[in-house]
Amino acid sequence: QMRSIHERMMFKDAVYSIIPGGGDNLEAGVMLGYKQVEANFRKDYSNRVLFLSDGVISGAEEASGVFQIVEKFKKMYINLSTIGVGANYNLELMRGLADKGGGSSRFISSREEMEKTFGSDLDRTFVPTARNLSMKLEFLQDVEILGTWGYGNRIEGNTIHYFLDTLHHRDYETILAQIRIFPQSTIDLTQKNNLARFSLSYTDLNCKIHYPDPYYLKVNFVELESPVTGFSNGMVLQSGTMLHYAQALKKIGELYYTNQLQPALDLTLSIKKEIKNVKLRLENKGFDNEIEVLDKYIALLGKDLGLSDTELKKITIDEEISPSVQERPLMDRIKNLFREITLDLESKDEGSISILFFKTGEGKQSDLTVLLDKMALEEIKKLENMRVIDRERVNVILKEQGISSMDLIDVTNAIEIGKLLGVDYILTGSVVDSGKTVVIFGKIINVGTEEIESIAQVIVPKNSTVESLL
Repeated sequence: QMRSIHERMMFKDAVYSIIPGGGDNLEAGVMLGYKQVEANFRKDYSNRVLFLSDGVISGAEEASGVFQIVEKFKKMYINLSTIGVGANYNLELMRGLADKGGGSSRFISSREEMEKTFGSDLDRTFVPTARNLSMKLEFLQDVEILGTWGYGNRIEGNTIHYFLDTLHHRDYETILAQIRIFPQSTIDLTQKNNLARFSLSYTDLNCKIHYPDPYYLKVNFVELESPVTGFSNGMVLQSGTMLHYAQALKKIGELYYTNQLQPALDLTLSIKKEIKNVKLRLENKGFDNEIEVLDKYIALLGKDLGLSDTELKKITIDEEISPSVQERPLMDRIKNLFREITLDLESKDEGSISILFFKTGEGKQSDLTVLLDKMALEEIKKLENMRVIDRERVNVILKEQGISSMDLIDVTNAIEIGKLLGVDYILTGSVVDSGKTVVIFGKIINVGTEEIESIAQVIVPKNSTVESLL
C-alpha cells in the first residue's frame, strides 16, 4: 500500500532494479504449472497448462529436461499449450513443447492478437475436440508426390500418412501436399473424377475411437493446348503463397552465399511480384511483412551488384507479371477465366448467386467490364446447380440503399448487397491496368461466411484490341 513517500520510493526502487538479461527458468516454470493442474485434476475435464514464454533458455541440456517433463505429464492426461511472446521468440522450442505436450502453439505479436488469444479464441488454444488423429491421403490417379508440409508424416508410394496429437474446439489445421499430375490416359473428361481419398481415425474425449467415412477429392480434368493462368481456392492461395515465399527465401540465401548475386536478385523480384499479385487478389489483405523483407533483400543485393539508386528504384516498383502464354486471343483468355469460375461453382451444393459487376481498379466501368458482365451471366446461367438473380433486382436494391455500382469494388459493400438479395454467393471482379498487361480477376464470395472462397485470374497483354476496350 502506497501510504507514504518512503513506501512509494521503495516500490520505484524495486521496479528500477529489474533489468533485462539471462533467460527463463523453463523447467521450474513448467513444473509449477503442472503441480497446479495436478492438484486440481479432474478426469472428465480438460487438464492443461498454458505456458507463456519467449522460450529463451541457457542450453540444449535444459531443453531436454523440459521435454522429458512434458512427455511424462502427457501420459498422465495433462496437456500443455504454448503461447509465445517477445522479439527473440524461440519458435522451434515452443512448438516442440506443444507438440510433445499434446497441445497447440500460438504467437502473440500485438495487443490485438493478445486480446483475441485470451478472449474469443481461448477455446481454440486449450479445449480439445479429438485426439490421436491418424490420417491418410491416398492418390487414385497417376501422380508424383513432390512434397508435403504440416504435421508428422510418412510418404509411401502414392499415399501420405499424417499424425496429429490433438485437434481443438473450433480450430483447423492446414496440411499442404504438392503433386505433379501426369496426363491421364483413362480419364473421362465429361465428368468429375476421383483424384484422392482422405480417411482418418480419432479418439474422442470419452476414449472412443471413430472411423468416419472417407472423403473423396473430385476434380475435373481438361484438355488444353497451352496452360491457363490459374484458379485458386482462397485458403490454398494464401497457404501456397506462404510456402513459395519460404522456399524462395531458402533458395535466395543459398544463391547469395555462393556469390550468385544476380540470380538471387532475379528470384527475389519474382517472388515479390507473385506476392503482390496474390495480395491484390485477396483484397490487399496480408503479406505486408513478407514484402518488407523482400524489399530489404532487393536493396542489399542491388547494393552488392553496384546498381544506382535510379536502377534500384525502377526494379523495386516493377510489379508486372508476364502472361504464361503471350499469343492467345482476348476472347479465349476470357473464356478460360469463366471456365475456371464455373468449374468451381459446379462443385458446390445447389444455391443462388448474384453477379455484382466487374470494375476497373478505380471502380469504373468500361467496354471490357461490360463484356465481362455479359459473359459471366451467359456462362453461369448454364449451371444447373446455381440460380442466378436477375440484374434488375440488383439495380433495385442498389437504388434503395443509395449505393452505386462503383461502390461494389469494396467487398464489404458487395457482401451487404448479397445479404439483402438473399443469395448464397456473389461474383465480382476487377480489371487492373498494370502497364504492359491487364490483369482480370473473378472472385466468388460466400455471403454467409463473408469469405473469398476462390479467385480466378487471367493476365492479358495490352494490345490495340485491349486498349480500345479499356
